[in-house]
Amino acid sequence: MARAGVDVRTIGLLTLAQSPWSFKFLWAPLMDRYAPPLLGRKRGWVLIAQAGLLVTTLALAWAAVRPGEPLLLAGAGLEWIWVIGAVTLAIAFASTVQDIAMDAYAVEVLDFEEQGTAVGARTALYRGGMLLAGRPRSRSRRRSHGPRPCRSSPSSTSPGWR
Repeated sequence: MARAGVDVRTIGLLTLAQSPWSFKFLWAPLMDRYAPPLLGRKRGWVLIAQAGLLVTTLALAWAAVRPGEPLLLAGAGLEWIWVIGAVTLAIAFASTVQDIAMDAYAVEVLDFEEQGTAVGARTALYRGGMLLAGRPRSRSRRRSHGPRPCRSSPSSTSPGWR
């Protein structure tokens, strides 16, 4: 972001998007107390979180292609970086809601002896997914020795998957 010209203070403020993970213990009891009207307590919250993730991810994709355009909202000028920051915060919140619901569902469904194995498997699969998601891009960077110039061909829009 700094290379794109975003102020360092703004970058620091955007790191607050990880704060829902730090404070999820505050709303986890509320999620356990109140059940959504469909699919029961745990699966209902997972469904709500998945819908929230879908909507916010699409909103982030929509907002991320307009960083240089002016945004007029209710007559006031607003920078797109703040919209992107708010959507990123909403994605983190929906992710923590899903994490809380999935943890509660695993505790409810699994026997006590199976819970340790399940937590280990979920963590290993999560880390493996993160490793695989970052690998194609890092491999293409080693091969190309830096970012490629932007062209209008589809292959230039996703350099990691060539």
